[in-house]
Amino acid sequence: MCFSEPVDFDAVADELYGGPREEFIRRRNARAAEADDRSVAARIKALRKPTLAAWLVNRLARERPDDLAELAALGQELRTAHEELAGGRLRELSVRRRETVDALTLAAREIGREAGLGVSDAVTDQVHATLQAALAGGEAADLVAAGRLATPLDPSDAQQWLTAGTLAQRTPEEPEPGEQSSGGARRTSRTASSTREDTTRTAVRADELQRRRVARKRAERDAETAKARRDEAAATLADAQRRAGEATEEVAELRAKLVKAQRYEKLARNAVRAAQLELGTAERESDRTERALRRHEHPH
Repeated sequence: MCFSEPVDFDAVADELYGGPREEFIRRRNARAAEADDRSVAARIKALRKPTLAAWLVNRLARERPDDLAELAALGQELRTAHEELAGGRLRELSVRRRETVDALTLAAREIGREAGLGVSDAVTDQVHATLQAALAGGEAADLVAAGRLATPLDPSDAQQWLTAGTLAQRTPEEPEPGEQSSGGARRTSRTASSTREDTTRTAVRADELQRRRVARKRAERDAETAKARRDEAAATLADAQRRAGEATEEVAELRAKLVKAQRYEKLARNAVRAAQLELGTAERESDRTERALRRHEHPH
């Protein structure tokens, strides 16, 4: 008897999100039908077709993994600079961040162009925002690196990774001692159960406090980044205004030179016309004198 190998969910997810977007639904349904395990089939059937922006980022993960790894490392450097309040370093990294994200966004547009797809400005903005979200690290960065996005990410939504895609399954943790034996579970006392509940509540409170601290630090980092971008934009504006002023002065000088040249041209043309009139008069006078001279030389 021949048994087919079980369908691996992670392998199927990688295949679907790395394959042609227009064939996603057909391939997904076919892979789900091949799965003997109903739970695996249901998970495969639940995979969502990626939007164009998400598909482009998934392609980046496969074609430019080193660049995405560099983006993740840059995000860690930015977070460290925020925590250390290193203003100079933060400004330098902010420039690198903008250059790196812009370059990857252009690479994604090129991938779309090579695939014969029209990548609109709105889709480009979604790709750009997704790469910005990956800089924050955590699940967003993991999703981008895994190349399994179904929807683009928004840097301002820290919880959206819950529905934005799928990550490879983690190895389940080992069962707690006593879980292997149902008899041992029945012997657990009410005191132990109460202790576990108290521990759980404490852990939940600690987790909530930790989330708040992380959110506060993220807000502080975002504020520092915004300030650095504002300062950079102000410097860029001042430089642009200076160059605009110089250009205005140069235009004024050129216009003055043009007016002066036009006056010189008018005078020169008047001089040409006067010289032409004088030449005509001189030629006629010369003709008269020559005719008179010929009459004196040959009298009748």
